Amino acid sequence: MIRPTRLSFFLTLLITATFTYLHVLSDGGSFEGAQPKALFISMLVSSLASLAVMSLPILSEVLRRRDTLHRLLSADVFRTVPRGRALLSIILAFVVIFSAAMMLLSILPADAEQDIAQALRLLSLPQKAVLSICICVLTPLVEEILFRGILLHSFPQRIAIPASAFCFALAHGLSGIDFPLFLIGILLALEVRRTGTLWSAVALHGAFNLLNLLLVESL
Repeated sequence: MIRPTRLSFFLTLLITATFTYLHVLSDGGSFEGAQPKALFISMLVSSLASLAVMSLPILSEVLRRRDTLHRLLSADVFRTVPRGRALLSIILAFVVIFSAAMMLLSILPADAEQDIAQALRLLSLPQKAVLSICICVLTPLVEEILFRGILLHSFPQRIAIPASAFCFALAHGLSGIDFPLFLIGILLALEVRRTGTLWSAVALHGAFNLLNLLLVESL
């Protein structure tokens, strides 16, 4: 059984609370009149800074118990599930992801949608590619290690899935977007339990983020 250290567990909870507080304080802001280069640098630095903070519990875990992350990341994705059932599960997961993305888009305030869409339109293709790597590759990897790696395996088993999903939604702010993110957190936790590895959850999380980017940019 995988059991992360208490230090990494409490660091993850602290980061969740901190991110929630920062989202509450943030007023969003408008990108009107922003220069593309300055906007790109601001968005990139913000993304990398968030990843650096979220990496602290992971670093703690690696320094104290190096085998934990190895066991989470090295398992065969389809080891415990027949191929037919695995394919069906993946299809159902993408249906849920698409539904959650549409739900998220429908309840996001119109001004927030337009601000994000405006920011994306100001960026060049190479700039969008760099940010997409941060948002759709690096962020899912780090967040999955935190929420479906450390937290999912730290809470008591009976409440681990809803508790880790709640923390995942909470870390993204106290607003109407919490419910679809909570559903995504449940889905990703179930996927980790089903496969015994984080990789499938990382892929689904990345697909969810990419889908949201594409939907917002199309507005």
